[in-house]
Amino acid sequence: MFPRLQFLTLDAAPRAHREQARAALEGGVRWIQLRAKHLPAEAWVAEAVAIANDSPFGLYGAVF
Repeated sequence: MFPRLQFLTLDAAPRAHREQARAALEGGVRWIQLRAKHLPAEAWVAEAVAIANDSPFGLYGAVF
């Protein structure tokens, strides 16, 4: 079963996607989606890998 609350990162936010994901985890969100509409595919994948490696999803039992 997926958590009830989902957080989508935003391009227009004052924080970077990575910072948004970490803040959401620390705030209790357990389901995070990277939403970066203006990134080319290669950059999007690199950002997703960086978020997955940099954020403690396993520690929080979160879905990314």
